[in-house]
Amino acid sequence: MRAAVLLPDDHAERRKRTKLVETIAGRPPELTDELSKYAFDNADFYRAHGWEALIKHRRGRSSLHPDVRQLPHKAARYLDNMRRRGAPVLLHTKPWTLAQKDAAIARGPHPSANEHEPFLRQEMLEMCQRHQWMVIPYSLVRHEPTLRISPPGVIPQRNRRPRTIVDYTFSSVNADTAPIAPNEAMQFGKALHRILQTIFFADKRWGPVHLMKGDISDGFYQAWLLWQDILKLAVVMPRRNGEEPLIALPFGFPMGWVNAPPFFCSLTETAADLANNAILRNVPQQPHRHDTLADTPTQPALPLVQAVVPPANQQVSRTRPKGPVASTEVYMDDFMGLAQGGKRRRQRIRRAIFHGIDSIFCPPDDLDDPDRKDPISEKKLRQGDGCWETSKIILGWHVDTVTETISLPPHRAARLHTLLALFPRSRRRASITTWHKLLGELRSMILAIPGGRGMFSFLQAALPRQGGSRVRLTKHVHDQLDDLRWMAQQLTERPTRLAEIIPMEAQYVGTCDAAGAGMGGVWLPDSGDLTTVPARNLVGALPHRRLRPVAAHPPILWRHQFPQHIRDNLVSSTNPSGAITNSDLELAGRIAHQDILAQAVDLTETNTATGTDNTPTQAWSTKGSTTTTRAAAYLLRLAALHQRFYRYQGHTFWLPGPRNGMADDCSRLWNLTDTQLLAYFNSQYPQEESWQMHHLRPEMSSALISSLQCKRQPPQETFHGLSPVTTCGVSGVPSALPTTLMTCLQPSRTLSPSSKPLHDDTATDVLQHFTTRSELEQWKTSFVALAARSSNWGPKTLA
Repeated sequence: MRAAVLLPDDHAERRKRTKLVETIAGRPPELTDELSKYAFDNADFYRAHGWEALIKHRRGRSSLHPDVRQLPHKAARYLDNMRRRGAPVLLHTKPWTLAQKDAAIARGPHPSANEHEPFLRQEMLEMCQRHQWMVIPYSLVRHEPTLRISPPGVIPQRNRRPRTIVDYTFSSVNADTAPIAPNEAMQFGKALHRILQTIFFADKRWGPVHLMKGDISDGFYQAWLLWQDILKLAVVMPRRNGEEPLIALPFGFPMGWVNAPPFFCSLTETAADLANNAILRNVPQQPHRHDTLADTPTQPALPLVQAVVPPANQQVSRTRPKGPVASTEVYMDDFMGLAQGGKRRRQRIRRAIFHGIDSIFCPPDDLDDPDRKDPISEKKLRQGDGCWETSKIILGWHVDTVTETISLPPHRAARLHTLLALFPRSRRRASITTWHKLLGELRSMILAIPGGRGMFSFLQAALPRQGGSRVRLTKHVHDQLDDLRWMAQQLTERPTRLAEIIPMEAQYVGTCDAAGAGMGGVWLPDSGDLTTVPARNLVGALPHRRLRPVAAHPPILWRHQFPQHIRDNLVSSTNPSGAITNSDLELAGRIAHQDILAQAVDLTETNTATGTDNTPTQAWSTKGSTTTTRAAAYLLRLAALHQRFYRYQGHTFWLPGPRNGMADDCSRLWNLTDTQLLAYFNSQYPQEESWQMHHLRPEMSSALISSLQCKRQPPQETFHGLSPVTTCGVSGVPSALPTTLMTCLQPSRTLSPSSKPLHDDTATDVLQHFTTRSELEQWKTSFVALAARSSNWGPKTLA
């Protein structure tokens, strides 16, 4: 029971609390193990020397380097202040009462901690010996005004001992903590994407990219908390029979505290900055104590990735040669190095990373306690993390830089199958907690499953909208789980190429439209007059341009009429009870638009851009899923399967309706025959080559109609008997820009009530139809370079 709901007239709780206080005050302690002896030794030291002396005696030397203030970095003063004083714990609520403290002790730790009680006590004793925690009797500090008590928990881990965490959310410590930590230091977002982008754009003239890792031992405990504040983060220990209650006090950042990540990242991000700066300046590196240990290959060896045959039109370089890759990324306490070149060059880069870590975290010396670990994890180096390899587990993914593939490691792939097996078709209900866990783990694995992003609509729609605690597993939900099982079975047969998940500027650009009568669109050929702007990679060098020669195609137009029963089911003022909206038709038109191009050219590992004047279509296509069980969910599923089968990336951008004249004409001019429509386009929208009319395949038309009617077709049957188009040859320099993993949205045209719009912002009737790809490109969403790590992060305010 939470302390906030304890009532004075609750006699059972009052008796329990009174008995606890009497035990604390009057009963002699019983030393049940070494941890109890350690706690009461601390109590004796406290009575003799005081609180401050006890803390300084037990926490020993700082793990931060004494010369950190001299570092050539903007954060040097900030880190030196943290080394000397520690990080503060500022709470903005009133101190706890004695009743709240006694209630937290009576409640005890999380059940998982009681289940792992022997492990937790032994773990805590070892951390005390390493000067990371301190255990004392609760009675010693019961009356301290800053004391707050939180429950610990234990999380089992794969192939390693369990992990101890603290639930500071339950005790409201996290909610009460003031956000004074440097959140700008947390640059680990998109770290995996930046690594994949660097690998993909590396100049292969220098050979494959090699990868290595380095981990910080006991990372969060390497820095201190302000000694006056450690009582605010106290933890209740599992209690044995006859033992006086004990509490544990952290000297470093405990896992579970909301400010622990930004405080810790201020250390690791600075170390990564120093390493990158040394690599960029080509600074000679002295030998490192871990040079030999870091050469240990990965144990056990990673399974070989199935060889992947690249497309016939392999991407080639169209820029001047660039230098080999050399950079460092960090994700919390995991350092990752990327390098091309020979063995000596890779060794220099690894030494720069290790020396960068040593400049923040003091390496071991003769003055250290024997129990202190080396800040660079020797255990991980013995497992092969520090060895330069082209195939490595990076942030939970198996990345192969030779085949340029990414896949789930065997244990994660097995976890995916196990997770999906928990929900057989016979199961009808699931708890909301289990369902959130399923969605979270599936979302984390979708990167390696092209098309998986479109398989979440029904899973999301199953979440109760009124705060219920159970999820109803309907037929739609089980159908979507079957789709994911089918994709999971293909993981070993179909490795994911980096070109399938790293967006690039589109090689093919067109627009589409749909109305009640039908749908249509155009694909425009490359105009050849588009400029390219090089971006900057992680350490400042120009990225290697990897451009896939694409087959030339004439200007294409297409159209397709909807059957009468679809038109009759369209929502309108005269038919408000219809089940199909105009946005559904627009989304169907976009899928048909992609299929038209897929039948004309080879889309393997290319990017397409489709303009639409329908906002929901753009939003659905960008997100990949929706929270509905209506036609849009079935259409997004079909779009995902189409993208997976043809191995392309389709992007959608918004285009004002008055500019979308060509697609409008395709979807509306049903009074013209195909021949007349071609003549009309050649006269109204002349191109260098004559327009060609393409027609939608009957199989795709059937799939679209089924999706609009909310009917599902098994994924293995959707494109049965088809094979992607293959083409050879080069069509000249494509218009692809250096790739990115993030898009820059078009500026919003929504005006504030007090603004005065320009004439052309509101008078859409003056907008002219585009007639060339160059004019259309002005509206297309531009891809910008993925936000790289800051080369020199620093706090916004002085320390």
